Amino acid sequence: MGFERSYQTNIPSNLKLEKLDPNFLTGLTDAEGCFSIKIGKRTQLEFNITLHSIDDELIKLVHEYFNCGNYRSYANKSVFSVVSIKDMKKIIDHFDNYPLLTDKQADYLLFREGYINKINKVRDIEKYLALSASINWGLSEKLKKEYPNIIPATRPIIEVNPSIHPMWISGFVTGDGSFLIRTTMESNKEYIKYIRPAFEITQHVRSNKLLNLLKNKFNCGNVVNNSDRCDHYGVYNIT
Repeated sequence: MGFERSYQTNIPSNLKLEKLDPNFLTGLTDAEGCFSIKIGKRTQLEFNITLHSIDDELIKLVHEYFNCGNYRSYANKSVFSVVSIKDMKKIIDHFDNYPLLTDKQADYLLFREGYINKINKVRDIEKYLALSASINWGLSEKLKKEYPNIIPATRPIIEVNPSIHPMWISGFVTGDGSFLIRTTMESNKEYIKYIRPAFEITQHVRSNKLLNLLKNKFNCGNVVNNSDRCDHYGVYNIT
């Protein structure tokens, strides 16, 4: 019987792109983007992409691509965010033209409805609460207590587009893919029995169809269920 370990190392990116491909940006957003409707003293829509600080140059390129919003780097994070309704039109235009492929598209469509409400100056807070209740993790416990009768908006059912652009895959893997070296130790833990490279992507079970599309696209690897919430695509064979 052996014992398996994996090793990862962070290497600063040498990314020197002058402009991001729009499909790459959509793939990156599918992995690391977030659409939210925040309810407080006022209702605010926010779109952001958060990466580790080693990918600071990539976040700068996202900022340059949209030519709006804010870019900031703190602790070990680099963040691009947009909250201005005027600037949000650029975000909406992009994702209307280059749709998300994961279940995050459902978040986007609900977020887009909130944007349209804002443009039309809808002030009914319950409409925004219903949308927010179906996005990401839903309403906070505080808001649930304050508005106990809110019925969450119907979450759209997303069908995965079987035509996956190669640059979307690159963007998605940049955010959610992992390249590792796995080792299997001898039972006495003194010697390495096997060394193998590994490529892995883990997603919510809702993205099972997408992981299988990636498997078919690469024509290798396997998709397995890791838990009641996660599915896992992995490639381990050398040949």
